[in-house]
Amino acid sequence: MRYLLSLSFLTLFLGVSGQSTTEESLQVGQLYEFTASKIAAITDQKYVDDANGRTPYDVSSGYMVIIDHLSNDSVYYSYLNFSDQSLYNTYNTPVTWVMSKKEFKEITRPLYSRYKGAKVGVYTVPFRLRGVGGGGEPFDFESSLSLTANLVFGVGSRKEKHSTVDGSLGLGLTSIGLDSLNSEVPENRTASAFTLSMGVVLWPNEHINFGAFVGWDKLGLKDRSTDWIYDGKTWLGLGINIGFEALTTDKNAKIGGNVGK
Repeated sequence: MRYLLSLSFLTLFLGVSGQSTTEESLQVGQLYEFTASKIAAITDQKYVDDANGRTPYDVSSGYMVIIDHLSNDSVYYSYLNFSDQSLYNTYNTPVTWVMSKKEFKEITRPLYSRYKGAKVGVYTVPFRLRGVGGGGEPFDFESSLSLTANLVFGVGSRKEKHSTVDGSLGLGLTSIGLDSLNSEVPENRTASAFTLSMGVVLWPNEHINFGAFVGWDKLGLKDRSTDWIYDGKTWLGLGINIGFEALTTDKNAKIGGNVGK
């Protein structure tokens, strides 16, 4: 029976759905980072001033800019302030920088806030290991029917909209299987328990996640006389593709000191 449960668990949670990635739209006010360096002779980047018109200028990888406005074919932007005086004089004097949309999309990436936000979601931990809390209870594992409301906080890389690590705190109800091996019952039956859990979900990408949780199930008053051996004891929950969606943000990255690189 446990072999079948394990096989069902793997079948249910190892499936990954593929989705195509759409091109990011350029946004006024969004922070971007150059991902390639180009000399003036082979780049569309130019600075615009009243005296000389548009003058080609080198692009340097790692430099950060904010889009000021967009035209049909061009992006107008400003460099973040540099702490180095020579770079400041070059990039942060009052001139306008411009590049074709085509090249800008090819050699930049948007930068986002590391904090991706918070939300409330419903999930179930599919696989629980009991007897792991050091209280002397025998080891057991089960697939429990549990519905839990979670408060989830996400963090991640500045280079990605979606979170890579989520922390969660959950409350809910769990259906507990009682039998002669884990409780004092004359026949097998189910009971309801109040569940408190906390955990971490890791996102290798926005479509796949791995979760680990710890929690406690506490039987209701009418079922406590069954002497369920795991009542209030710590369990460890594991899951793949837990039923969350990755948290995402459109907020700009926060750059200490407003430095251009």
